[in-house]
Amino acid sequence: TWAVQSNGWFQSVDPARNDGGARIATTLANPNRIYVYLIGEAKANDYGFISMAIGWDTWLYHQGFYNCAILANPNNADEILVGGLNLYRSTDGGASYTSVSGYVGGPLSLHVDNQDFRQINGITWITTDGGIYKSSDFVTTQPDFKMSGVHASDFWGFGAGWNEDVLVGGLYHNGNQGYHENYGPGNFLNLGGGEAPTGYVNPGNNRITYYSDIGGKTLPLSLSNPITGAPFGMSPNESYWAAESSEFEFQPNCYTIGYLGKDHKLWKTTNGGVSFNLLYTFGNAAADQVKYIEVGSQNPNIIYLNQQPETGNQGKLWKSIDGGITWSQLTLPAGNSRRILLSLDPSDDQHLYIAFPSGSNGNKTFETTNGGQTFTNITSSALNNESVQSLLYIAGT
Repeated sequence: TWAVQSNGWFQSVDPARNDGGARIATTLANPNRIYVYLIGEAKANDYGFISMAIGWDTWLYHQGFYNCAILANPNNADEILVGGLNLYRSTDGGASYTSVSGYVGGPLSLHVDNQDFRQINGITWITTDGGIYKSSDFVTTQPDFKMSGVHASDFWGFGAGWNEDVLVGGLYHNGNQGYHENYGPGNFLNLGGGEAPTGYVNPGNNRITYYSDIGGKTLPLSLSNPITGAPFGMSPNESYWAAESSEFEFQPNCYTIGYLGKDHKLWKTTNGGVSFNLLYTFGNAAADQVKYIEVGSQNPNIIYLNQQPETGNQGKLWKSIDGGITWSQLTLPAGNSRRILLSLDPSDDQHLYIAFPSGSNGNKTFETTNGGQTFTNITSSALNNESVQSLLYIAGT
């Protein structure tokens, strides 16, 4: 049977309150001591901390939210570990806290975004978005990282080279990784960084790679050699959501010339990304971002790009025939064009494929063979109830 223990419990009456659940911790050191970590907001803009309870009758209010875990020391009822984005410790029953690790710093080094804490046979287990840690002293000293045999990489950004086999990209929560053909199958080099949806490769010198959070990096020829920096004067619009990023798009016939979208502007480099010059501004709204860019292989003065609106479901498709100096807006097919993917035929600058990732069934992929004057709907039923994530024309097919 269950009985409601509500005596002294805090209840918000603010209309902006939000209940997101809770985490509970108990301790063998004092079975009457209960800690509760509330998830949600008691009021608007409530960043919150921790709610603790002593016994069943006295509840002391503070609030917390997502990325949360709490653990009480089984040998000391006053010591608790509280994890959110960062990891904190209290040795006075929650009256005060000191940082252990995370964005705020601390004496130890653990991944941010704490998810679950457990105490098993005197061993403390800390799980985060970046892995699992094992401690025999309640995380007083640096814990062991226990991930042997657990392999997973979620690329939020991705780039590739083909003169030399090179793969790069930003991983979800685990920084940027780089692969070179000399490293051997499955061996990647950790380049640093956080979790940016980034990673671009110079098509000429493939070992020169670019990232929004760590700048340019030149991959070494072996895993034991040092990573060296490479200039990268500006990074493009990037998004964690599919089909919502811009590119660092190189001119097909010159790998020192490239283009990227930043806010509602198109920028151009002529020195391989060392510096960029503003080429064109599309309207006045910075939030209407420049996204995907395609440059003609036969005539690099022909450039296509799409612009995603901050609100609404009607995007824009632009075309330049003079290297980006002037632009004309093309008429898009009917449908939800907020997100647009582009892929240009490398043998025909007038042959362009586009896709609407948010398009309805029957209105997802289109083709033009006359440079955007008209489009033909080529959507098949195979795409019903699917969201197009990427679009790539394979040359010669």
